[in-house]
Amino acid sequence: MISSAKIKLKNAIMQIAPSWGLRLFAIKSRRFNQLLLQKMGYSDLNEKIISLYGCRVLDGPFRNLCIPESCKYEQLGPYIFGTYEQEIQSWIHELSGWDFKVVIDIGSKFGYYAAGFARVFPKTKVIAFDVDPWSITQTRLTATLNDCNNLIVSSFCSPEWLVNNSTDSLIISDCEGFESNLFTDITAAGLKTATLIIETHEHLVPGQVSELCRCFSETHHLSVIAAVPRSVPSWDKLGIEPSALTDVEIDMALNEMRPAGQKWIYMRPLAR
Repeated sequence: MISSAKIKLKNAIMQIAPSWGLRLFAIKSRRFNQLLLQKMGYSDLNEKIISLYGCRVLDGPFRNLCIPESCKYEQLGPYIFGTYEQEIQSWIHELSGWDFKVVIDIGSKFGYYAAGFARVFPKTKVIAFDVDPWSITQTRLTATLNDCNNLIVSSFCSPEWLVNNSTDSLIISDCEGFESNLFTDITAAGLKTATLIIETHEHLVPGQVSELCRCFSETHHLSVIAAVPRSVPSWDKLGIEPSALTDVEIDMALNEMRPAGQKWIYMRPLAR
């Protein structure tokens, strides 16, 4: 549990030096999480899953997307089994039939959404942002593995850049609380033609969900969905034999370890 003092310090740094602050916190958080996952046995489990089923997505909207094996210290199970963020997969399927001038992924991690959308929209420019150098490297590697020549990888996404480059765009955002700095009354006015999926972080920024909804209530249709427990996927549908994994390993593999009350907001422009 993050203390309120640390949250206040983080928010203060974000206001004063957002690019530097985000980079610092992203690197620290990623290293901590990877070390924790390794101690919990996830790197060994990932190696077992990769040896059995390969390092590619088996189901979901980005089926057959290749994932770099260098990401084995992340929690790869939900990605490989196609259960990652099941809550928003129907939105992604819906959006795959739309046209966008640009797709923007803020907080790309290792490029799952960036490369996934680059394959869905091969003629559309996709821009991935992440302030962590490790994530930038992995996103570029994911792009290479999947022949995503339309994917550009960058670092810091400022509110000003977003407003000036988001006409008729699709924006997917997961930036650990910085959403409240990116999506405000000021930027919302410039994003009235953008379609957004925002992962919120209420545990880091209390009241974030209601504030983001308020900012976009006059320009967008809004849908909010909360995280739900994972169920075991249909192994027949995936075309794999799960017997090599124990029940404990399957539970581990599907666990996204989300904070209580995790929510996503789907924003569709009224003007579309």
